[in-house]
Amino acid sequence: QDNPIFGSGRKVEGKWVVDEQEPPQFKGPGMILGLAASALIRMDWLSKSDPLVALFLKMPNGKYEFLSKTEYKKNDNNPTWETELYIPIDRQGVSKNSIVRLSVYDVDSPQILNDKDELGYHESSVRDLLAHDRKEASYDLISSDANLNRKLKKAGSQLHITPTFVPPEDDDDDETE
Repeated sequence: QDNPIFGSGRKVEGKWVVDEQEPPQFKGPGMILGLAASALIRMDWLSKSDPLVALFLKMPNGKYEFLSKTEYKKNDNNPTWETELYIPIDRQGVSKNSIVRLSVYDVDSPQILNDKDELGYHESSVRDLLAHDRKEASYDLISSDANLNRKLKKAGSQLHITPTFVPPEDDDDDETE
């Protein structure tokens, strides 16, 4: 099934393999996410993390579908990403009640998102993100790995999200008098 809102990504043996993306078309209704992080933990021995953020949509069956990702930032534990991520709303099964997951990865290759390289994540409903329209909100990164979760908490690792609502496009471009 070809679903135009989903990025080109597939999960293979615990890794998301993602293709390079075209810049998103910000057509409403939807939400644009500006992203930054602070106090990311170091996963590499000799250098800082090389982070990127991947956006996933939680499906009704509990599985996640890859939507898009930012660029990666080399050797940066306090990155601000230039790529904004886009969530369509009220289309193709995405509603304000949908759950999205923003996962921060320390990548060696931006095309491979390996579960073991996940630095942490934040999950939220689209509705909760929209409540902060045009205002930055900071969220503690968490992990399902207890040891990593302790490290994230100790470091104070956070994801900073600035959501901007994109209203529906007006179809009345032809004004008649």
